[in-house]
Amino acid sequence: MENIVCTMPLKPKSENGLSIKIGPILTDFIGDGLGYKKALSINVLNTYKDKIKELDNCLNELHNDKIMYEFLYSDKELLDSILQKLSELIFNGIIVESEDVLLRCDCGKVETLKRAINSNSKGKVYEFRDGDIYCKHCNSKCIESKEKILKMDILKDRLTRFKITPVYLSNVVADVEREMTNSYVLVSKKRETGCEIAYNNTKYNIDIDFIWQLMLQMIPADRKILIAGNRQISKMFITNYLNGVMENRETYFIAHPFVYLTDDEINKCNFNIEDKLIQKIVALCNLKWRNNNCSFTSSIYKCLVNMTCYQRIELYNEMLNYFSVIDSSLPFEKFLEMVLIKSSNFQLNNKLVLQRKQ
Repeated sequence: MENIVCTMPLKPKSENGLSIKIGPILTDFIGDGLGYKKALSINVLNTYKDKIKELDNCLNELHNDKIMYEFLYSDKELLDSILQKLSELIFNGIIVESEDVLLRCDCGKVETLKRAINSNSKGKVYEFRDGDIYCKHCNSKCIESKEKILKMDILKDRLTRFKITPVYLSNVVADVEREMTNSYVLVSKKRETGCEIAYNNTKYNIDIDFIWQLMLQMIPADRKILIAGNRQISKMFITNYLNGVMENRETYFIAHPFVYLTDDEINKCNFNIEDKLIQKIVALCNLKWRNNNCSFTSSIYKCLVNMTCYQRIELYNEMLNYFSVIDSSLPFEKFLEMVLIKSSNFQLNNKLVLQRKQ
């Protein structure tokens, strides 16, 4: 098998802006720099809307922008294999049947362990009102229900080292590990998800997030680099845990900063121009790897459009050159961090290109 760099599952949207392209751009760049195969993983299974048309639009945009990849993994296409793997996890006692108290709204978007909500006051789909919990989507009060579930226990003796870039996020990983160890992940849902499995004469609908986290274990590679935004560290943790209890192949995670994209700055850029390398360089150089969050600025774009096509190619090659000059004896996650920090320094790399021409 070969080494591969891959996005964690992307969710195509009706309008695919620069934010959804950051992962594929990083995959393209890192794949070129390391000589790894490049892949995208896609989450199209969704109980609320059909994502196929949106997926086609997303892939067409990536193709038109010359953001390259060699493999495409879809949770929908791999579903049969994923459910077979899930059955194996049940057989091996990794996933077990149990009972617990859940909180659920009328529309089903809120369906989670009661005790998990008690420890998390910042819900994505729910909010607190006068001591009760309400769904942000359907506005209904969430009701308690004790029922049978499928769960995956997070056991300390099954944990494997979480290797993440940038390295300072190891502190965040440690917090997630403390919170989740000796707890468990809810694998099943009450509502119809379109992914079901029968166990002990009971039909269980499987959580879509758990489906795609299992999908990432189906990617054949000796070494995998998985890329997503730094707001997905909890999901990265579960993905890493699954890797540990299954094949335990060498896996690294890159959690890129969250980029605030204001309309005012984005509108100053025309990424439809002929040289598609501009968008790649702008995206890569807007990532401030020492920060959790960063704001997109069009200033780099303004410099790039005043360069010749050849100058832009030289600049991109200068950025790729760090894969060769950074000390490869460093721990791999630190090596990746140094490459990404150095390559994103637009002023420095542009200066190095100019110096070489003198």
